[in-house]
Amino acid sequence: MGQHVVGKTIFLDQQPIMLYSRFSNLESIADRLPEDKRNMVEMTQDSVMVKTMGMEFGMKLTQRIPFNTLVFEQMGQSPFPFQFSLHFDPAVEKDGATDFHIELNTELNTMLRMMIGNRLQPFIDTVTDTIAQIAAGNIPDGMRDYVV
Repeated sequence: MGQHVVGKTIFLDQQPIMLYSRFSNLESIADRLPEDKRNMVEMTQDSVMVKTMGMEFGMKLTQRIPFNTLVFEQMGQSPFPFQFSLHFDPAVEKDGATDFHIELNTELNTMLRMMIGNRLQPFIDTVTDTIAQIAAGNIPDGMRDYVV
């Protein structure tokens, strides 16, 4: 794939096995969606599909490296191919904690590269921050009002 983005590494005060387990079953996330959004999202253990504005797009879990890495790939009507990886490494600073980061691989055509290419790093870092807040038990700013 053409573009590789490595997100910032953050410290999460939870064991890698706990975080890996939470994110390896996407169905568990469905229960936390607002009631009025549940009909827009289809989730299985290995995939999530969002239906909005006449389109269906999502991602599927394609690779599991137990307690360390989850790899997702595009599914549906994605405007470009992508691979999204979550990495749960044992923390260097503290036993029983995690150094977490996200990696994105994508192939963007020239027009998309010009439009969004320089926004991928900030996007991945924002997703990382959101996951950190959720892992800490907090609802990230603006999530209650999020519209799919």
